Amino acid sequence: RPARARGRAPVHGDAEVPPLTLDAAGTGAFKLMNDGTALWYNVTVTGLSGPLTAAHFHGPAPEGTNASVIFGITDTFQGDHAEGMWEGLTGEQLQWLLDGMIYANIHTVAHPGGEIRGQVEGLQLPVEEAETDANKAIIRRLHEEVWNQRKLAVVDEIVSPTFVRHSPPNPDIRGPEEL
Repeated sequence: RPARARGRAPVHGDAEVPPLTLDAAGTGAFKLMNDGTALWYNVTVTGLSGPLTAAHFHGPAPEGTNASVIFGITDTFQGDHAEGMWEGLTGEQLQWLLDGMIYANIHTVAHPGGEIRGQVEGLQLPVEEAETDANKAIIRRLHEEVWNQRKLAVVDEIVSPTFVRHSPPNPDIRGPEEL
């Protein structure tokens, strides 16, 4: 069964462009599903100036920049809460999500351009559990055979030539030779 990659979005008025000072707020939780072609979302809002009139994902845009609507979620709201699935993500939309270039925007009559907004952040591509187990096995071998038993030949077998270990303040270690 595929793992799910999680993301988040604090939703507030000062993220709007231009920023709004309001009591309204919200939270968003997100998961990329399966092979990254669907996004599960769970959004809750509170303290809006009036009834919600529309809710969308917009992009691509970094924080502080507006963009066009790319997926509507208005119909999934029941009161102050929405949960649903954005299916059929394109490769381009997936990349925007991974790069933090999509935001959720909540609209009201008083603020038709958006009352509160939150950038979707922290998403990663889902990883198959089998791949995770295989990676754990490689790390076990590295510790047991290379570090504990000093079998240095194993390094060439399990470490990619493009391997880079970042360990500030030390210099990067690149490839099996430097490891």
